[in-house]
Amino acid sequence: MLKNNQFTSDTDGERLERLQLLSANIDTHAVELEIIGDKLLRCQTGGADWNSAVVNAGVEDGESQEATETLDQALLAAHDYYVAAKEHLLSIIYDIGEPDEIIEEYAVKGDAPWNYNGLFIKFNKWLETDTRLKALVPPDPRVVGATVIANLTTHRDTINTLWHDAQEERREKSEAYAAKRELFDKQSSLLTFVLGAAKLVWGNDDPRLRDLGCVPKSEIWTPGQPEPPEPGGATYPDPVENLKAENITTPIIVNKVSWDVLAGANSYSVKKAEVDIGQIAPPMPEEYYAQDYIDNTPVGDNDIMPGKTYYYWVCGVDETGVEGEWAICSCDYV
Repeated sequence: MLKNNQFTSDTDGERLERLQLLSANIDTHAVELEIIGDKLLRCQTGGADWNSAVVNAGVEDGESQEATETLDQALLAAHDYYVAAKEHLLSIIYDIGEPDEIIEEYAVKGDAPWNYNGLFIKFNKWLETDTRLKALVPPDPRVVGATVIANLTTHRDTINTLWHDAQEERREKSEAYAAKRELFDKQSSLLTFVLGAAKLVWGNDDPRLRDLGCVPKSEIWTPGQPEPPEPGGATYPDPVENLKAENITTPIIVNKVSWDVLAGANSYSVKKAEVDIGQIAPPMPEEYYAQDYIDNTPVGDNDIMPGKTYYYWVCGVDETGVEGEWAICSCDYV
């Protein structure tokens, strides 16, 4: 149920509820409120426009996560193959002798990296060195066979293709959410205009305001007051406790978010942003990362980039879908 007319703080669900009411009822009141032309058309299509933007952003988010997961699987396979091939190469080098200089040239000293940039560089350095040594007269014997080189090349090319695919999907996801945010802002202005027009004609406490996705003055809920009753449910005002996020680097780099079980919560809602926008409410719900969880199993998030800080919001959700108070934590990915 809509609680206030703070349009810029709407959740996705609140915005859809407002616009569906507005689209369904604007034709009844448009003449009296003198809403015409482009504004009338935007009122009529607002619900459908917003739903389309939310669906599109969700699709792009899903495709981005799928591309990232596919890349992660390929990176894991490439890492494991690189480690096995390196052991084979080192056995050849140490059997022949004089290992230090050639090991430096192959760049196989130390642990194998897990991330794309590190692995791609390692593969390229190995393949370049292999080509140089085989071109010598006579050829340097400190090399692996053609099958290993072919497999190294395949792994390098695979992670390169999938990395670029993941970057493209992330770009499309960002564009979809930017379009959603732009529409949200424009529709916030439209709702403000409609509310203003209705208040001038009907006053600020007329029940017909709810036909337009607005709330009459006497029904507005403000923070610090008891929540208005929700049909068939109740709110859980307490935030989750011991909320934390950790950067896990093995075997695949992810952020993991965990919290204690919250009494009365049937599931949990988790959201993420790349900027700290406050302690009370999360960003546009589902704008960056969101999913419901039945228990407090840690949430794994691999849609992250080096050198950034990520902010996570978590709240309990009752069996009717009512959300409680949000808790927030942050995690640096280095």
